[in-house]
Amino acid sequence: MVKNKIKILQDYAFANLSNLGLLNLSCNIIQNFATTVLLFSNKLRVLSLLDNPLQEVEIDSFLSLNLALMKTGDFHICCIAPHFTKCKAEPPWHMSCSTLLQNNTLRGMFMAMSVLILILNVISMILASISKSEVIEGNVVITRAVNLSEMLSTVYLFVVWIADVSFGETFILSEELWRSGAFCHIASAFSLWFTFTDPAILFLLALCRFMVVKHPVDSQFKTAEFSNECVVYILLSLSVSTIVLSLTLALTTDCVSTAICVPFLDPENLCIISKVFTISATVYQLSFSIAIIILHVLLVMKLKSSSKGLGSSKSASQSNTALYVQLSIISLSNLLCWVPTNTIYLVAWFLNKYPFEMVVWTVVAVATINCVVNVSVFIFTVSRSIHRNRSAKKKKGIL
Repeated sequence: MVKNKIKILQDYAFANLSNLGLLNLSCNIIQNFATTVLLFSNKLRVLSLLDNPLQEVEIDSFLSLNLALMKTGDFHICCIAPHFTKCKAEPPWHMSCSTLLQNNTLRGMFMAMSVLILILNVISMILASISKSEVIEGNVVITRAVNLSEMLSTVYLFVVWIADVSFGETFILSEELWRSGAFCHIASAFSLWFTFTDPAILFLLALCRFMVVKHPVDSQFKTAEFSNECVVYILLSLSVSTIVLSLTLALTTDCVSTAICVPFLDPENLCIISKVFTISATVYQLSFSIAIIILHVLLVMKLKSSSKGLGSSKSASQSNTALYVQLSIISLSNLLCWVPTNTIYLVAWFLNKYPFEMVVWTVVAVATINCVVNVSVFIFTVSRSIHRNRSAKKKKGIL
């Protein structure tokens, strides 16, 4: 049966062959292999499928067979062979024969983080709308932009999680189709978009706060119009950049390098563009992290000098202390998110092998930590501001 240009195997093609011990189907153009092809051929011990472009294979195509040896160059086929069958085509070190997300803990983490980040940002946006009349309008506009930028990570996490649920145990048969497909490239684009947008918007927020304190009367950042212009410019320029970079990746490579669709990873060191993305993201995020810290330090110094010059009440002093804590938490969360994530991505380039599950945990837990922390700080700050202002209004009403 070797080199016979066989393309399709009909159902029951080799079924009920009680004396069949070896079947060599090598060097054909077979594309399918249904469960029924070898049904009840129980004495088959050796099956060779070398040099066949198999595409339509069922997850249980070989489970009913008592194969001692299967010959194939496709590790996907070895993954669905019976556990007692010898099959030499092993998956690459960074892949496994399991589902897209290797265990229930990771699966739950992807789901939990996507839902948590979405809920927190929606709450933050609602509170920002409620507090419009009680806080600086420009700050509200930029805070909403932060919420939108951090929800980009939700889209990425949600797409990967849904793909894992959809494929289930059959993922190994669709692994290449998934990595080369539109949804994986979309997830990759959202990961890239979030990576470059979040630091820029957080920097704009820090700049807004500093400029309002430095120029409390005439700062343009106090107005919604100017803040909107800044946000639109940043979002538009980074959106266009993301589209260009994502299209470049899609057009120059057959598929995304990993099943979790992160554009910064290339376990087999075949894609130079991923290296460029990684180095660029590292320099970009580190630069913005330092700039945000500098602005926070300048803001604190300005507030302290203003307090000394004008004198401050006990409540104002407590308010400033709370602000100092908030700024410290935001600066720290950015560092704990961006520095470890980029360090792991960079180190991965110089290692032949590394614990790939650790990288997946980095993507879902470390790279998104500031999304949870920063938005929680925003929610606490705005809630506290609303409560304080309403309490002050009640006291004035009583007096």
